[in-house]
Amino acid sequence: MKARHIPTNGPVIRALRMAYGIKLYELANDVGVTDGTLGKIELGHMNAQMPLLKLLAARLNVPVQALVIVQLPEAEPPCPQPAEAQAA
Repeated sequence: MKARHIPTNGPVIRALRMAYGIKLYELANDVGVTDGTLGKIELGHMNAQMPLLKLLAARLNVPVQALVIVQLPEAEPPCPQPAEAQAA
């Protein structure tokens, strides 16, 4: 089974990292990726897999949900009303 990359909110990861005063290379080392990989994630050029998101969330002391972009399904357009019902 192929690993699934989850839409990741890189700017939130970067903001949290900076708020804690953690250098990019330090966080990357803490979660087991290169600083180049983490940089791409923070810039939105790459998404992360769930195991990495869990490590990032734990290190940054936030729930995993704070680091992902929720993509809601497109809303279905309302059903058109018959012409008779619209005229009434």
